[in-house]
Amino acid sequence: MVPQTKFKYSYRRILFAYLAATAALLGGFSLTTYNSIGNALKKQSDDRLLTLAQAAIPSFEIVKSQNRQNLHELPWRKLFAAKTQSWEWFDADGKLLLSQGNRFPSLPISRNVFHSRWQPIAPIFQQQRELRIATIAVYVSDPKLKTLHLEGYIRVSESTQPLELILARLRLWLGCQGIAILFIFGISGVHLSQWNSQPLQQSFRQLKQTVTNISHYLRHPLTRITLAIALLAGEAESAIPLDRQKLTIVANATDELEHLVEDLLILTRSEVALLPTELETVNIRLEELLLPILEQFDARATSQGIAFQAQLLPGLSVRGDPIHLGRLFSNLLENAIAYTEKGGSISLAVRKSKRKAIVSVEDTGIGIPLEHHASIFQWFWRSEQAQQQQKGLGLGLAIAQAIVKQHGGEIAVKSQVNVGSCFQVILPLL
Repeated sequence: MVPQTKFKYSYRRILFAYLAATAALLGGFSLTTYNSIGNALKKQSDDRLLTLAQAAIPSFEIVKSQNRQNLHELPWRKLFAAKTQSWEWFDADGKLLLSQGNRFPSLPISRNVFHSRWQPIAPIFQQQRELRIATIAVYVSDPKLKTLHLEGYIRVSESTQPLELILARLRLWLGCQGIAILFIFGISGVHLSQWNSQPLQQSFRQLKQTVTNISHYLRHPLTRITLAIALLAGEAESAIPLDRQKLTIVANATDELEHLVEDLLILTRSEVALLPTELETVNIRLEELLLPILEQFDARATSQGIAFQAQLLPGLSVRGDPIHLGRLFSNLLENAIAYTEKGGSISLAVRKSKRKAIVSVEDTGIGIPLEHHASIFQWFWRSEQAQQQQKGLGLGLAIAQAIVKQHGGEIAVKSQVNVGSCFQVILPLL
């Protein structure tokens, strides 16, 4: 079975991007719809208030005569019985003459209304809490002076609670519709993403299988070559130095090929079995796993004039493949020695944090530029400086990351050019 961890990551990113774009479009559409309908309803409310104010203009003379009872003689007297609307009549000085209704604004009368030939009634609209207010000026024509004389003001107010209720229902409806559409789009997006990724997954499986097959086919002839070299080496003691040198070159080249094949197998298997439950694992004491590795690299570091220190923490156990975990820490120490010059230092430290074991490998080597931190775990990637300083294929850190992921852990790097690097491996404890 080929797990789809990497494909799931890409597929989820595509799906999340698709849903985010859909949500943005739905949000924009809902906001535009809400604003359009809301503005239209508010415009209707303002038009209604203006109509009510204009309808009350004929009543101004009755109100001014202080005969309130005569309001009931008007043919449109039912307007003044509305529960959500109120009328107020003011004289030219802004003094309240009469009020009709239930709720009135506490704002002073706005006297900034004006009259013109092109706009006989220019209202002023105001908002006070849950009241919408419209104020108009009432003018009377003076035939002698041929001018308009300000008689007073009419102010009409209306509760906006019904409008707010409509807008609240509209928000709820748009929200529910948006969620429903997003849900439908999400389900369709899942199926479409899975369907579109199938050819890529098939190509990936074929590529991995090809690499695995090639690696297996190479191992057998390499094993035979290695055995043949070992036999020749036993018989080459009496050979001339030049022949022994050639034999050594062939043996070293064979070792490099064997390591390359083993690296490719580890990487392809890590892609095929990224879940910890798919590994053949055992309980491993970190101290027992690391001691032989430390002894080996301590000797190598000392021979190259590099100080080597180790700080282990007894009693920590993890579950995993001991060969793979050994390869993980060997690769990190191998890199540290390769890029640390004579007189430098390397340290390995183990500590515990909650239910995690943290193994740090730190060196005083050439360091890694910050812009390369995201690339160092890629297959066959090496910086120009690393290529000039050491031979290699650029698989060591890729293998280290693959093994860490196999074991449900994490690997991180902190590095500074010409200062050194620190790799931290975090593994779950038993």
